[in-house]
Amino acid sequence: SVPDPNNWTHVWMPGEVAVDGCWATAMVSATMVIAPWPVTMGPTVGSTKGSQTVEIDGSYFVPDSDQVLFGSTPGIIFSESPTAITVVSPPGTAGPTPVTVLTPDGTANAGTFTYITPGQLAPPSPSTGGHWR
Repeated sequence: SVPDPNNWTHVWMPGEVAVDGCWATAMVSATMVIAPWPVTMGPTVGSTKGSQTVEIDGSYFVPDSDQVLFGSTPGIIFSESPTAITVVSPPGTAGPTPVTVLTPDGTANAGTFTYITPGQLAPPSPSTGGHWR
C-alpha cells in the first residue's frame, strides 16, 4: 500500500480482480480512520467561572474539525494542530469533570479537569508527593 501524498487518510492498494475469467490489476483507495489519541493535559484545575487555558497534547487531532467537551459543555478552541489543542474551559460546577476530544474519526478521553470555586485552594497532587501542612 502507498499513502496518498495529498491526503494522509487515504491509502492506495494494488489488487487483482477477475471478471468473467479475465484478470485485471486494479488500484483501490481505502480511507483510514484513526481516533484521536490524547496523551497529556494541563493544567487540570481551574475556576468554576471558566476561562482556564488548557493544552492537550497527543496525536491524530484534526485541525478545524475538533471539539473538546468539559463534561457535556464545549470548550473554546484557541489553537490546534495534529498533535496539540489549546482550549479555554467553559464555566462549570465545582468538582471533577471528564474532558473528551471529538474528531470526525472518533472520540477519546483526554483526562479529568477539576473545577474549583474561586478562592479555594487546590489540594496538592498525591502523585507528586505533595501534602497539606
